[in-house]
Amino acid sequence: MADALAQGADSVITVGLLQSNNCCASAAAVKYLNMDCHVILCTPKNLADEDPELTRNLLVSAW
Repeated sequence: MADALAQGADSVITVGLLQSNNCCASAAAVKYLNMDCHVILCTPKNLADEDPELTRNLLVSAW
C-alpha cells in the first residue's frame, strides 16, 4: 500500500479466490487509507460446475 500511495494512486485492485483473506485484508487497508478498492473474486471452474452455489456467493460477497 505504501508503494501505491507513493505513486499517487487513488485506488487498488486485488484478485483472489472466493472468501479470500488477502482480499479482505487489502480492502480494509485500502479503506483505512481513504482509497478505493476493487476486488476481483474468482473460483475454479471445476468447483463452480460441482457446486453452482459458489458462483452465487460471488454475487453477494462485498467488503
